[in-house]
Amino acid sequence: MDRQKRICGRKGIESSQLLITDRGLPFYRRTESGKNVTQIFINKWGALMKRVRKDHPDFPRYSFTSLRDTAADRIRHIAGGEVAAVFLMHGKPVKKDDLLDLYTNRPFGEVFRALRQLGRDLQPVFDAAPSDPGKFTCSSTRRWASGSRSSNSTARA
Repeated sequence: MDRQKRICGRKGIESSQLLITDRGLPFYRRTESGKNVTQIFINKWGALMKRVRKDHPDFPRYSFTSLRDTAADRIRHIAGGEVAAVFLMHGKPVKKDDLLDLYTNRPFGEVFRALRQLGRDLQPVFDAAPSDPGKFTCSSTRRWASGSRSSNSTARA
């Protein structure tokens, strides 16, 4: 945890903004061999899909990449196509101008603003999430929908 705090302090960001494992390692990192990235996100996504389908067997089997596609769609709705293209980092954000990247910076600030807005838009979802996703049940959903949220079952901001 000290390492995370040092990194966050050096970068000027809050430590709560980084996703880390129980051992304090970043979710997204190279494996020990350095050839691959860890599968933590994909494994967590698979576990989430399995858990949702336990209560809702007809729920579609969305791949992990569908999450990225949906995020890009939401970013485009919030800030426009150029910002969504930078968010996805698919080549040139403006295809008509080959020299644009040579003379200007990509609007990463706009991407960060759009991501903050997306976070605000999704805050009710985060607030309703249990602190232990393994204990999530349909009755939890009914409690949250009725406004009866116990402090031990909701995520803390």
